Amino acid sequence: MPFYPSYYPQEITVETMAPPAAAAGFAKNTLHAYVGGDPYAGGPLPGGVTAFESLASYVVVTLDGAAPGFPTTEARCAAARAIAGTLRGEGWIYHPYPVTPWHPDHLHHADLAEAARRAAPR
Repeated sequence: MPFYPSYYPQEITVETMAPPAAAAGFAKNTLHAYVGGDPYAGGPLPGGVTAFESLASYVVVTLDGAAPGFPTTEARCAAARAIAGTLRGEGWIYHPYPVTPWHPDHLHHADLAEAARRAAPR
């Protein structure tokens, strides 16, 4: 890429595409990153393309209060806990408080984060 898209947020587009379209995007230098199946079907990666098993990202669970089945805060929290419970396992780190240890404001929230961690079901 001739520039770094993260410095130009107005230039970032997130969209869905099939793996072959991702391969074509990389070839034309119109695609910066792709999350999904192998666009090269197990073949060799072209120069400038690197594969990663994980981007070490966060999964944030939120539920729309206007959606059917989640009329109360308690119902949404119970559903979010159930979803988070399915994500626990190898490779997942559960943070019951939204400000994680890697967030710049964590020191301001450390006591609340620790209280949430202790209160979270195991």
